[in-house]
Formats: sequence, C-alpha cells, structure tokens
Amino acid sequence: MENTPPDGRASNLEVRAAMAQSRRLCGRGAIVGLAPDSGKAIVIPATCKSWACPKCRPLKISHWSKIVQAGKPERFITLTIDTSRFGSPRAAALAAVKAWKTLVHAIRRKCASFQYVRFFELHKSGWPHLHIVQRGSYIPQAWLSNLWDKLGMGKVIDIRRVYHPAKAAHYMTKYVAKSAGGTADTLQGIRLVSKSNAWVLDQDEANPPKATEGYEWHFVQQPYWQVLAALADWHVFTSGLVGLSDGLWLSCEYTRRPRGRPPDLPPSLSAALEARARPASA
Repeated sequence: MENTPPDGRASNLEVRAAMAQSRRLCGRGAIVGLAPDSGKAIVIPATCKSWACPKCRPLKISHWSKIVQAGKPERFITLTIDTSRFGSPRAAALAAVKAWKTLVHAIRRKCASFQYVRFFELHKSGWPHLHIVQRGSYIPQAWLSNLWDKLGMGKVIDIRRVYHPAKAAHYMTKYVAKSAGGTADTLQGIRLVSKSNAWVLDQDEANPPKATEGYEWHFVQQPYWQVLAALADWHVFTSGLVGLSDGLWLSCEYTRRPRGRPPDLPPSLSAALEARARPASA
C-alpha cells in the first residue's frame, strides 16, 4: 500500500484498498490482523479474485458453491442467446446484461417472489448464455420464453426443478468453472456471477462471522505461507479457515516466541506479535 505508515501498520481503509489493489500481488502479499488483547492472528492472502486466475478460481468456485446452497434453490433456468442477432459474443453479453435486469423486474411484477444466482458461461462456440438458480414463485416457461424473445435475446430457454441444492451447486460451479478463465477474458468488465440481495436465507451459513473488531492490521509483501511459516516460530497451536467471502482467511493463535532466530517478518509486525503473545507454557 502506497500510503502505509513507515512502521508498516495500516488502517482498516488502507487494508480495504490493499485488498482491492492486490491483483499485482496475487500470491505474493498478505494482510495480517492482530487481535487487540490476545494471541490471535488472521492472515489474508493478497489475491486478485479473478476468474481467469488459476490461484483464485478454486476459491471463487468454493465460495459460490456455498452461496448457491445457502439459498436453497428450487429451479434451474438456462437462457440461451440467438447468435444470429448479434455481431460478436461481447455484444451479445452486453445485451444480455441489460435484458436480464428488465427480465427480473418483469418476473417480480408477475410472480412476486423471485430470488436468484445468475452465472454467465461461454459455450464451446464462444457465445455466452445464462444459467440461473431460482427460489420463489413458479414461472410459466412459455411466458418467460416470449419475454426473453421480446427483449431481443432469443426463444430457447429451459426450466427444471431442483431436488438437491448441493447437486445444483456442484452442477453450476462445475461447468461454469470449465470455461471460467476464458469467460473472464472474453467478457472483460462484465460481472460473471451475481445474486439477488435476499438470496441467502442464513447469512452465517455462507459467510461465517469474522469478528475482527479492534484488530490491528499490517500489510506484508510476502506470500501468506511465508507469514504462517514465520508465525510457526511463535509456536502456533491452532489454525483454521475463517471464511471465503473475501478469499482465504486463515486464523491462528500463538504463544510467545522462545529464544532463537528472530521471525522473518517486518520489525513492526514482530514487535506487535511480541506485545500480544500469550506466555509460552513451561
């Protein structure tokens, strides 16, 4: 972070900025949060969060799989695009984004309840289509097909009942993942996945609470695994996954470092760790 103070500490706003600008440091940086009054630390790898990134894609797939299941989907909808109406896949995708917003408003006027997760996928031909998992009122297929056609996109759609949310989540993420890298490159600037605000029924089920109030944050230009290795010098005794909503959050607790070589971390972070560490057991 360009505006990080000389001692390496960072404010919450600076941490958010670092997360937003972490594309260039994907896999090569980390943000460390220290609990205010205990030997607890959170290590957040700097990630670009791009579907095209082979490091980030598995995390995004895992995250969205949880999101799909948490919404308890009832139907699976596929909206295809008539390629003869557009000059390029990108033109079709841009039109689909606009048409989708209109479609959602129309469905809610007719059917009242409509919550969704929407995925873009590129067909092997290179043209996009939309996959949606839906919860809410029944949507007549003929009506939906006619409306999609009137919006200039095409007539061919498919609606199927979802009996097993976990299987639906696996199915969605599996085939979207197959072309996610190419999709992200071809549809630059278009959100590949989106959801309605009320999709998740239990927010804690999809996004475990982080409880980081009062944490002191440090930005480290080292891979997260090097940070964890350095924390091992402090006798790390627990480690676990906190959440996936902002990438991979790793939580650990540590005791005071015994005599030996100093940890391979910035001096300001080492000093902060020393001040908060639990005394080592005898």
